[in-house]
Amino acid sequence: MRCMKIAKIMIYGAGAIGRGYLAPIFYQRGHQIFFVEKNKSVLKELKSRDKNNYQTAIIENGEQKLKEIKFDEVFSFGEENDIIKDMDIIMLCVGVNNVAEVAPKLKDAKSIVCFENDYHSVNEIKKLSGNNNVYFGIPDVIVSNSSQWRLYRNDPLCVVAEEGELLFEKGNYILDEDIKQLDTNELKEYWACKFYIHNTLHAVLAYLGSEKGLKYIHESIENSEINSKMNKILSSIRNSLIKKKIVSPEMVSYYIERELKRFSNPLLVDPISRVAREPIRKLRSHDRLIVPLRLMQECNEDISGICEIISKVLDYNPPKKNDEIYTLRKVIGKEGILREVSEICENEEMFSKLLG
Repeated sequence: MRCMKIAKIMIYGAGAIGRGYLAPIFYQRGHQIFFVEKNKSVLKELKSRDKNNYQTAIIENGEQKLKEIKFDEVFSFGEENDIIKDMDIIMLCVGVNNVAEVAPKLKDAKSIVCFENDYHSVNEIKKLSGNNNVYFGIPDVIVSNSSQWRLYRNDPLCVVAEEGELLFEKGNYILDEDIKQLDTNELKEYWACKFYIHNTLHAVLAYLGSEKGLKYIHESIENSEINSKMNKILSSIRNSLIKKKIVSPEMVSYYIERELKRFSNPLLVDPISRVAREPIRKLRSHDRLIVPLRLMQECNEDISGICEIISKVLDYNPPKKNDEIYTLRKVIGKEGILREVSEICENEEMFSKLLG
């Protein structure tokens, strides 16, 4: 069902999630879409569209189907300041590192939904903006910004997204009735699945696949050696989530089955290089590798598999030579990264294992 009112929705970040997933969902429901974007090439491409439209691909019933999306306006960062108060919902998908730059200008926003990959970012936005109408959203979807050449040739803004599942924390806003809205506790259980299962396994497949010179996530999970290592880690995660009663056994089983199917889908063309980017972020004490490690340790589960992955991330060489990991390895070494970024002490038994 549709919302009775046509909403004005401003999306900060016209990247893969913003233009490839959120915009299509709300455009097809009749809402007005506004983008704010800093990336110069994306911004230029969007501004060049005379009809304010672009095409993107959605996987439906096992096929990639092109969708035409229309937007009302696109702004470079700062151009949108005067109309923020006129928007019904502000949606943030700019990356957790950029939240601090955006949040202060959202004081008078009616409602803000944060789609950043960090549950704690909601509190940060509230603090920085002085606005309490901030809610968490989960775009539980894989969107590949590396579309096949035939799609890119048709439209360089085209990405490939699965149908996925979009979840909102219930809040002070009106959404279409068919969009799932959960109370805080329900959303936390779902977020735990996404964080511990999706985020962690995605990283596992990326770094193991990169080591073998593979290009896509589906190639990684099809490799028998990688698959075996992934399942070893998955078993420890599953047992830990159930032992600590973070997620129900039924929910864990449902989510794992779905994840294994989506990671195996070649239509997603999900590039390993994209998933493996920003390795230091993945090594932070509150992120997708160290938090599961601590949970497994607390539950007396086998941590050898996740330790191997963390060791590979410490040694990972991103294609961009200005990546933060190069600087930190040079300045404080891998030992310093474990101490200062991952907050793992030298007197912990795992410390030496993680150094490889």
